[in-house]
Amino acid sequence: MKKFNLAGFATTRADTLTAEGFNPRFTTHSWKNSKGEEYKFVFEFGFLEFHSAGKAKYKLVKWQDYMN
Repeated sequence: MKKFNLAGFATTRADTLTAEGFNPRFTTHSWKNSKGEEYKFVFEFGFLEFHSAGKAKYKLVKWQDYMN
């Protein structure tokens, strides 16, 4: 995920990440935002799956202090 999220927040297609070996079932922890969306994390890099235009995508974030 780090490769696709250099700025700290990004969006990418799910198949792009899985082609690189990403498996969304392997996580270390989660965080829920004020909208109730639950981001799954692999150490400091998080993702939230969503669908747009019929395609599975991920919002990618980097852990921030306010997420504690």
